[in-house]
Amino acid sequence: MKLLLLLFVVDPHVKVFQDFQPPANPQKIIDVVCARNEFEPAQFVLRPGTDLRDVTVEIGPLRHEQTGKTLPPGSVRWNFVGYVPITRNTPDTPADRLVRQAPCRIPDVLLADRRISVKANTSQPVWLTFRIPADALPGQYRGKVTVRAVAAGARAGKSEVSLPIKLTVWPFAVPDERHLFV
Repeated sequence: MKLLLLLFVVDPHVKVFQDFQPPANPQKIIDVVCARNEFEPAQFVLRPGTDLRDVTVEIGPLRHEQTGKTLPPGSVRWNFVGYVPITRNTPDTPADRLVRQAPCRIPDVLLADRRISVKANTSQPVWLTFRIPADALPGQYRGKVTVRAVAAGARAGKSEVSLPIKLTVWPFAVPDERHLFV
């Protein structure tokens, strides 16, 4: 049984609230560009048409297009994005400076949970962290991220949906010693 489950890519600088609506023509490929020895984020969103349980994510191997070599396991980590309840906004903050008016739930924390439930017609972001080894071959890598879930209730059934990953690794490395601490 196929579940109605939409996956789409969102810029990692965008806060994805649970009522976030997919664009008319959503981006359907995770496209990341980075140097060797660098961290780079990406974000995609799952939006089910039915309540889901046991939602989990799997990152397949990232394979170099020319040589077939893969990046080591753990080169891409994933986390569900959790929501922080906000009961009131910071006093005296101008309305145009607020991300959202309280009360609300702000997407912020990266959860350690590897399985979650997602309500129908809500958006659930998934954060990806790419860590490219210093000795990675430069060039194009391809892979995919797969979301697996079980529909809850009367529409019970398993499903999986995937998004392709395109990773470009530049032929230079970021130095080990960094001077900007965040």
